[in-house]
Amino acid sequence: MGRIAWKWPLAVAAGVVLFALIFMDTYFAANRLTAKSLLFQQALAWTDLGKSATVLVPTAFLLVASSFVSWRRLRPRTQFLLLNQAAMSAYLFLSVGLAGLVVNLLKPLIGRARPSLYLELGAYHFDPLTFHFRFASFPSGHASMVGATAMGIALLFPRLRAPMLILALWLATTRVFVGSHFMSDVFAGLMIGAWFAYAMAIECSAYGLLFDASEGMLPRQKRTFHILPARIRAEWSGLQARYLGRSRIVSERAATQARTD
Repeated sequence: MGRIAWKWPLAVAAGVVLFALIFMDTYFAANRLTAKSLLFQQALAWTDLGKSATVLVPTAFLLVASSFVSWRRLRPRTQFLLLNQAAMSAYLFLSVGLAGLVVNLLKPLIGRARPSLYLELGAYHFDPLTFHFRFASFPSGHASMVGATAMGIALLFPRLRAPMLILALWLATTRVFVGSHFMSDVFAGLMIGAWFAYAMAIECSAYGLLFDASEGMLPRQKRTFHILPARIRAEWSGLQARYLGRSRIVSERAATQARTD
C-alpha cells in the first residue's frame, strides 16, 4: 500500500491558490460578464453539473441497488463485475462526499465575501465564523465535487485523463463566469476534491479494491478492474483495432507518399 502524500500537494495547492488570489481574483471580479454575454450563458447552462448530487445520487442508487442483488445466484464472473461496480460507486461517493463535507466546514470558518460584494467590500474581505451564503465563497463546493470526480475517473480510466482535466477546468471556472466565486476559490475547491479522490484510491488499494498503489506516485487501476462483460470489451477492442488500425495505416501511407514526393 502506498502512503497518502499531503505535504507536497498542500504546498502546490497553496502556491496555486496564492497566485490566483494575487493576480486573478481582482481582474475577474472587476470584469464580471454581463447576463447577455455568450460565455455567461454557456457557463450558466453548464454550472449546475458541478453540484454534488450529480455524482452522489447515481452512486448512492447503484450502492442501494447492489444490496438487493442475490449475489449467491450469480456466476463468479458476474459477481466480480458487480463487485467492481459497487466498489467504484462507493469510491466516487465517498470521495465527493468527504470533499464536500470538508469544504462546507471551511466556508463559514473562513467567511470570504462573494464576488457580488466586490464593489462594496473588495476582493479580500474575510469575516470568519459568518454563517451566511454571501460569506461562503472560499473554497468552491462545486469545484470540489468536480475535482474529486475528475481525479477519480482519471485514476480509474487513464485514457480519459486529458478529457477529464479539460472538463474539470471548464466546469470549475463556470463558477467564476457566473459570478459566484473568485478564481482562487475554484482552484482551492478543485485541489481539495482531487486530493480526497487520490487519498480514497490509496485506501481502496489497501483492501485490494480498484487500485494498486504499490508503485509510482499515483495509484494505478488494477489489471483485474473491469465493469463491462468480457464480450463487450472484446467487441470494443475489435472496433478500436479495426478503425484505429486503419487510420494508422492511412497515416503511415500518407507519410511515405509525402517523403517520396
